[in-house]
Amino acid sequence: MTMSNYFDKQIQRKEYDELMRRINPRKVLEYYGVKNDYEVVEDNGEIEVQHSCLIDTVDRHHSNGDQNPSARMNLDKKLYICFSYGGGDIIWFIKIMEQTDDLNSIKHVIEKFLDDAVTDVDAFTKELDKLMSGDSEEKHAHIPVYNERILRNWRVAHPYMVNDRGISLEAHKKLQIGYDSQAVRIVFPHFWEGKLVGWQKRAVPPSENWPDTPPDVQPNGKMYLPKYKNSPDFPKSQTIYNYDLIKQRGCDTVVVVESPMSVAKAETLTDGTDLLSNVVSTFGAKVNQAQIDALKDFKHVFVYMDSDKPGFIATTKLVRGLHRFCNVMVVQPEPNKDMGDYWVREEVLNVIDKAEPAFMKLAEWDDGFSRNGRPFKQKGARL
Repeated sequence: MTMSNYFDKQIQRKEYDELMRRINPRKVLEYYGVKNDYEVVEDNGEIEVQHSCLIDTVDRHHSNGDQNPSARMNLDKKLYICFSYGGGDIIWFIKIMEQTDDLNSIKHVIEKFLDDAVTDVDAFTKELDKLMSGDSEEKHAHIPVYNERILRNWRVAHPYMVNDRGISLEAHKKLQIGYDSQAVRIVFPHFWEGKLVGWQKRAVPPSENWPDTPPDVQPNGKMYLPKYKNSPDFPKSQTIYNYDLIKQRGCDTVVVVESPMSVAKAETLTDGTDLLSNVVSTFGAKVNQAQIDALKDFKHVFVYMDSDKPGFIATTKLVRGLHRFCNVMVVQPEPNKDMGDYWVREEVLNVIDKAEPAFMKLAEWDDGFSRNGRPFKQKGARL
């Protein structure tokens, strides 16, 4: 379950589910003027409403107003995501739309979305505050476990990975990367605490050298090709990719990036003694508190997220969450280039070598930025 930036103190799942049950996501979409919307039924039966991104109306990040809808609201889990902006739970979304971090200031808005008889917003807010301060086992809850035999049929190295992305066969073996010929997708297995807890399947780009990844067909007949597909209940917000392997190596220094593909490239380029042998990743730019807590296990953390806006927001959250617990260095990425795009070991190490201490970056960011790193007054700041 994805937790928003405003639920950093973990809460009891049962109470959280009850709280979220009271908010009707359709009312939320209607209130903010949803457009170009249609329903998508996922393989697991969950319903999502795909639509033109509503966040774009308050924080412009689409060049055409998102006329080709790229945002979704999951009606069952009450999660909102824009594929270029990021996402969170429905309360995170409401706060973004209202341009505030203050829950009290949007009580009157939340009241409009409550579906049952609980209309006392003060009671609602008090309950929310109580839940936010509670202890929880959320970061360990509902993480599925799979038998590793399921990976046997996928033990194939796809030519896109080897030839086009430069991922070595040794890296494939270390990370158990494979290929699902039926789905026509690269498979990145994910292990946590020694167990297989899921996988991401990545679409392969069109080529005359291999079959195309088939798109999903929506109920309205439109085609949609998601870049990544996750296994059911994939714990992307609770865990770190390649964390187990790095801990097994006894590393006290880690480089955190945005994607498993970048980890695969690091495993390809490393000589076994450099920082490229210490790379882990989140699953995209959305960073959660459970992931930050896991990274606190290391003495030194290099934050190397992408150069776009979501990457910047992820960087600020990681730095602010970690700098009191470990030595944090911030890597300035090259424009439009992440670790997975490098083919020469020395080139990517040179970028990492230029990392700056967290206290220097914090001093730069504190002028005009909110606590979660989102620029309200200032745009396009340098990392």
